[in-house]
Amino acid sequence: MKQCPDCNRSYADALNYCVADGSRLFTTTEAQEADTLTISKEALTLPMNKEDAETLFSSSSVEQAASALNKKIAFRNERRNWHNSERGLQEIKPAVDMLFNDLQHLAEEISGQNPEVQIQFTKDNSRQCTLRCGRISLGITFTLGYINTLDGSGLSVALFERKKVGLAPTPRGTDYYDLDIDENLRVGWSERKGNGQFFMSIGLANKCIETLVNHLAKSI
Repeated sequence: MKQCPDCNRSYADALNYCVADGSRLFTTTEAQEADTLTISKEALTLPMNKEDAETLFSSSSVEQAASALNKKIAFRNERRNWHNSERGLQEIKPAVDMLFNDLQHLAEEISGQNPEVQIQFTKDNSRQCTLRCGRISLGITFTLGYINTLDGSGLSVALFERKKVGLAPTPRGTDYYDLDIDENLRVGWSERKGNGQFFMSIGLANKCIETLVNHLAKSI
């Protein structure tokens, strides 16, 4: 706890100057020691107006903003290094496998609970799978751009609708996701569009199934 020597107001330890009169604040121990010294009021008081005092009062918020900016820059650098590292490239297979497993389990769970909504999961290869429900399908594919960086790589989730049996399916849009890490260094998927929302594997699997079911509902 700190105290103003002029008005005797008490303040938190984080503050250094009195908001009311701009005087330098002292801890209780310092204040007691100051009473024994012959120091003039002018020596203890900075020449400042009310605006200056308010600026000093807000210094803690400036420090917080600077700390937040420092963390943001540090994470950006960590993220960039991860994208260009062997460690990042090694996460491709386990991340894709986990996503496909989550998609399969969700499809089986929903199909088991809803006889009229049967979602078929097909794993075409280690980096491509398909979800089908009625006339609607989702093609989910991971494409590797380069062998030494995650730049240029990503996951595409393409929506298709088949109007009639025997006709080629019509594309209805594609969303793109990048293999990424969040601020807690967890591996997941960042949406390329919008604000780059981050999804863990099960979250993205839920989003894919939701897209499939919602478009099927609209087509009926």
